[in-house]
Amino acid sequence: MKKQDILGFMLESGLIPIIRTTLSEKAIQVSEAMIKGEVKILEITMSVPKALQVLEKAADKFGDEVVVGAGTVLDP
Repeated sequence: MKKQDILGFMLESGLIPIIRTTLSEKAIQVSEAMIKGEVKILEITMSVPKALQVLEKAADKFGDEVVVGAGTVLDP
């Protein structure tokens, strides 16, 4: 998906839920629940334990169904 397509998708959705939890497994469970509830955009904060692995798992698991992004990125 191109950057412009993602922006359009985000604007159309009108909702960007932020997933922040102290358990990486819970972040995946919350993502699954949101997708079942027709939410198509997910932001997983970098404060979630093993955040990069959670982001990768969510992207692999949900594919093109949703837009998955990272939040709370404070440094390179």
